[in-house]
Amino acid sequence: MTGTATTRLTARYSTATAESVSNFLATQYALHLWANVFLQRRMAMWHAFIDGYRSIGPITASDFDALNLFVPIRHIWLMGEYAGRIAEWGSEAVPAAWLAQQADLLQAWEDEKLPAGLF
Repeated sequence: MTGTATTRLTARYSTATAESVSNFLATQYALHLWANVFLQRRMAMWHAFIDGYRSIGPITASDFDALNLFVPIRHIWLMGEYAGRIAEWGSEAVPAAWLAQQADLLQAWEDEKLPAGLF
């Protein structure tokens, strides 16, 4: 899957995910964290995003705690979106090597949880 296809799919479904779980403010943080830090390691953008939220009001510890769950859930959801489109895109859209890479990415999140300087 190319970066462009991933970007299109991510943009398309990020909004739907945010709308479906809008009761959790942490989902907005998780979507941004997932797209900018989890996938691309762009920490400066994450800090600017959080600073923007903090300029309006405080962010609770429970919102940050929820990120440890919401970020991998978001990624697993996207993997399901790819798998659910095999009939449309063909099985080459979800090759075994890509699935193994996703498992490694999820394991890295579990191992790191990106604690240093994230919150």
